[in-house]
Amino acid sequence: MHPVRSLLRRFFATVILNAVVTLSALAQLPTPTLLGYWHNWDGGGAPYLALDSLDARYNVIAVSFALPVSTTDMTMTFAPARGTQQEFITRIQRVRAQGKKVLLSVGGATASVDLTTGANRDAFTASLTSILTVYGFDGLDIDIEHGASILINGGTIVAPQNVAQIHLISALRTIMTNYRNAFGRKMLLTFAPETAYVQGGMSGFGSIWGGYLPLLHAMRDSLDLLHVQLYNSGTMYGIDGNIYAQATADFLVAMTESVIQGFTTRGGGFFTGLPATKVLIGLPASTQAAGGGFCDTTLIRTAVRYLRGQGPRPGSYVLARSSGYADLQGMMTWSVNWDATTSSRTRYQYAITFEELFGSPQTVPDICTINSPQNNDQLQRNDVVVRWRASRPSVTAYHLEVRVNSSVWYSDTTLTDTSRSFTLPGASTVQFRVRARNARGWGEWSSAVVCTTVPLPDAVTHVSPANGERMGSERCVLTWRRSSPAVDAYRVRVTAQRSGAVFDTTVVDTALTLTTVAQESYVWTVCARNLSGWNTWSAPWSFLRVGYPARVVLIAPGKDSVVIRDSVRLHWYGAGMYVDRYHVEVREDDAVTVNDSLCTDTVRTYVHTGTTSRVQWRVRAHSVAGWVAWSDVGTYVHLVAPGAVVAVSPADSARVTGFDVSLHWSAAQSAVTAYEIHLAVGGTDSTMVTTDTVLEVRLPKNTDTVRWRVRARNAAGSGPWTRQRVFTLRDTVSTAVWWEPAPHADECAFTVFPNPGTGMRMITSEQERTESVIVADVLGRVVFAARLSLRPDFTVVPWVPEKAGTYFLRVGSCVRIVVVD
Repeated sequence: MHPVRSLLRRFFATVILNAVVTLSALAQLPTPTLLGYWHNWDGGGAPYLALDSLDARYNVIAVSFALPVSTTDMTMTFAPARGTQQEFITRIQRVRAQGKKVLLSVGGATASVDLTTGANRDAFTASLTSILTVYGFDGLDIDIEHGASILINGGTIVAPQNVAQIHLISALRTIMTNYRNAFGRKMLLTFAPETAYVQGGMSGFGSIWGGYLPLLHAMRDSLDLLHVQLYNSGTMYGIDGNIYAQATADFLVAMTESVIQGFTTRGGGFFTGLPATKVLIGLPASTQAAGGGFCDTTLIRTAVRYLRGQGPRPGSYVLARSSGYADLQGMMTWSVNWDATTSSRTRYQYAITFEELFGSPQTVPDICTINSPQNNDQLQRNDVVVRWRASRPSVTAYHLEVRVNSSVWYSDTTLTDTSRSFTLPGASTVQFRVRARNARGWGEWSSAVVCTTVPLPDAVTHVSPANGERMGSERCVLTWRRSSPAVDAYRVRVTAQRSGAVFDTTVVDTALTLTTVAQESYVWTVCARNLSGWNTWSAPWSFLRVGYPARVVLIAPGKDSVVIRDSVRLHWYGAGMYVDRYHVEVREDDAVTVNDSLCTDTVRTYVHTGTTSRVQWRVRAHSVAGWVAWSDVGTYVHLVAPGAVVAVSPADSARVTGFDVSLHWSAAQSAVTAYEIHLAVGGTDSTMVTTDTVLEVRLPKNTDTVRWRVRARNAAGSGPWTRQRVFTLRDTVSTAVWWEPAPHADECAFTVFPNPGTGMRMITSEQERTESVIVADVLGRVVFAARLSLRPDFTVVPWVPEKAGTYFLRVGSCVRIVVVD
């Protein structure tokens, strides 16, 4: 063997063990440990003992056994041999209340465990999880002595090939996870293999030889105790290459050191040893408890004292580590029940021997050592865990004192575990120290460990968007100033006010891009985190996500309306509460006259640039989101009063032959609706209206001189009169009178109604045609003249008589007498 290499391996294994963050075995197990198996049956030569009445020196009890239903069904079962299930649970609770641990041992000498299939693995896992949960056991002891699950079938220690063995490893890991989820603490895990399954690997690697080594290797980080059965064994190799027989001091020393130092197997590779703090010496309590391997008290004393560096070498075996193993964890026996008998020696002699070797507390406990945190560490404010190495002998309590900024902040003298978690105040100097107590009193304080805590981060300051800002983009970037000290994350919470949706996330940068919804108001706040934890939330800021405005709807002027004023009030409906301006565009006769994108009202006065024109206008709205589409185009006509009409004929000062005269003038512009003709005949003035540019008038026979003028009229008003013109009649005027009959009867096929009557008259005609229509009084004075389109149904004559009387209505060359009531 190579002692130097073995020491190095043990050193690195110890370093790795100390780095494990989860609670260690020392943190849960009583130290030192006396583990005794307890019989869950009657008879067999050993008395049945109530679980809560065992000798006080036994501080870990392995309840024997959980067994499979059958050789093919790996569902594990357990039920107390005496009393009810609840009574047994109560006894477990009493034992645990004394600071002891109660394990459920699996297997034993008669049961075979074969997890050769996934179904058997799952049944094994589920059933043991259930038993542990129901009874509240502290963990499992694996004492499987038969079955495929502990056999070597090819492979190596680190890479076994036996499916049943791989299934057992998987099952144990799952059971431990289930246990932590159920109880919130680590499940204790111990192993009790026979020597052939461990040290036997030095002589061969296959079948039973070294069968437990892959299990121990796979579970070493979770393993709490290994107590190989140093009985019922044949001869075994030691790491010195020599062979030793059971029931000798050399056998106890050699077999124990081999699992601490580790050893090379024949074909399976090197087995890395375990810390002495995980190793117990396992022996029978009497000659009747085992077929072989019983050791008397003197043999046990000399072997254990040599192992612990406290006595001389009792035989030929020389320890690879000459100083021994003072931190050897303790002893195991089969069983408590056999130790309670007087067979082979005094009652409870094994427990007495243990106390002699590992400590009836003759002195106060050793000084404790704080493992973590280390001196000058900068501590996290939340989840700070103080851990220290267990003291001995027979420690019953620990006193942990924490000072913050020189003042005592925490002091507890009742701790039984070797760890304690805190939430410390930020920006503080923290001092930890611990001491242990046993029956003799308190030991000395440990060296103080002084650390500091990081202050909480500064409150976060928002940058953008500004508080109350309106945002137009769907993607909004929230930004804030970097907080200090040593901030490693920010938590951002955004609440949508209308929908109530909450967005909560953690980022490492000082910006967050958020997808927003139009017309929704958001409130956001940020807090920062460093080693000391989360600071308080920042003051909430809000912003509004504004969408595009509604499309503008025009109000006035109405579509295709007529406007006669020089200025017009363009008016439209508002496009929403978040509109900040409007864009107004006006075209007059297709030329852009207004292009105003800064209008903030829903009204704009427009002054027309020309006279009569066709005006088109449209409006669109703007918000921070941008411009919406244009409104429909509004149209209207800007109208001014007509211009001057030009009289055409008769020419000024003309002489006209006959009494039927045609007055003619040029058409005016600007949507003329009618023409007014002022006629002065003799001493009588009359005004006539027509829509044509020609008026046929019949003058009285005594007419000499006629004066006339004309002007145009539209919706905007009347234009200027033409200059008054004068014409005279020749002496040879026609003597035709109003009531002369028509030359052809068919030309007079029309009817006037109502007749007699008041107001306007209507004319019916047999055929559609356009005729000159003239109304004259009995003196021959024309009171109405116009050219009208006659229809077969009726045509309105827009003549309103000024007074009652008899009138002549002439249509073309036909005359009818009309009576006005």
